Amino acid sequence: GSLGLALWMMAYAWLENVGAVAVAMLVWGLGCFAFTSSQQARLAQSEPTLASASIALNSSSLYAGQALGAALGAALVAGAGYDSLGPTARVVASLALGCSLLADRALRQQTAAAHQ
Repeated sequence: GSLGLALWMMAYAWLENVGAVAVAMLVWGLGCFAFTSSQQARLAQSEPTLASASIALNSSSLYAGQALGAALGAALVAGAGYDSLGPTARVVASLALGCSLLADRALRQQTAAAHQ
């Protein structure tokens, strides 16, 4: 995802070529949206009796994130222009990655403490 965003920013800023931007967006899309099925399988496997609820909540979270992202993107384009989209997306993606790493660390610590 992050690589695709970087490619998108470079293609837009330096090449100013629609084809290059389209290829960069394809790379970004594959990195961001290819994980949904595997994530849902992991949710179902982690607690099978709650699979329908966890998958529904996960899907709702994805839709909410897409709606918030679209709203933020529209506000950025209206207020600061298209050039602000790439850098802002990189910041948001970095924050999301940081949150994911913190959550993973907390889960590992919790699992280690439970096994002691």
